[in-house]
Order: sequence, then C-alpha cells, then structure tokens
Amino acid sequence: EIIDPDFYDADTAVHVSRGCEGLIWCPEAFDNADVRRIERVLDTEKFASCGISKKEAIQDKGNNRRNFVLNSVYIGTNEIMPWDEEFSEFPRKIAEFIDSRGGRRHILDFSEAGVSGAGPRCASLFLD
Repeated sequence: EIIDPDFYDADTAVHVSRGCEGLIWCPEAFDNADVRRIERVLDTEKFASCGISKKEAIQDKGNNRRNFVLNSVYIGTNEIMPWDEEFSEFPRKIAEFIDSRGGRRHILDFSEAGVSGAGPRCASLFLD
C-alpha cells in the first residue's frame, strides 16, 4: 500500500529494470508491511535492489513541475529516466547502481508531463 500521496501509483515508487536485473524503489512510499514484503521477495529471489529516498525519487522544479525518476523505462540495458540535470544533479545512488549493473543512463526532462504525474513509463507501450 502506498501511503505517501506524492506517489500517486506504483510506477512512481518502483522501477524494475530487466536490463540491469534490479529494482530501484522508494521504501518511504510504502507502509511498513509492504516494505517488509518487498524486502522478502528481493531476498528470496536474489534480485539486486537500490532503495532511494523521496528526495531522490521526485525532483520538484516548482509550479507543480516534477520529474518522477522511477517512472522510467528500459530498452535492453538502456534506462530512460526523467530528470533535469541543469536544475539539480541526477541522484548519485541511482547512477552508481545502474552503472554497476552494466546499464546506460539516458536522462530526459519530463517535468512538464510531471504536472499530471507522467513520465517515460506513462508515455510507453510495452510489447514484451
């Protein structure tokens, strides 16, 4: 259950990357019981993970313009992630996780779409 209203659905709180074989997620978005459930699955499945803070998950540019970094997509090992690097530095923890897993980051400013909560994942149709 998502308990923080800034995370309007799971696509803003969790990003699964098949290419990096890992999960990037924001534990602050979930209630304690679901944090424990997610951690158990990660441990049981031996799936790599990167827990990030709310500040790392949402880039607030003011005037309701936001980038939800976890509302991302992957194409193979390429990660297309919403962030404005001119406004603030891309979250180092995420960058290090992706880089260490052999992924490549492609950063795009989706903050105008973020007014309605959208990001690359919302603008994509997965066929796999």
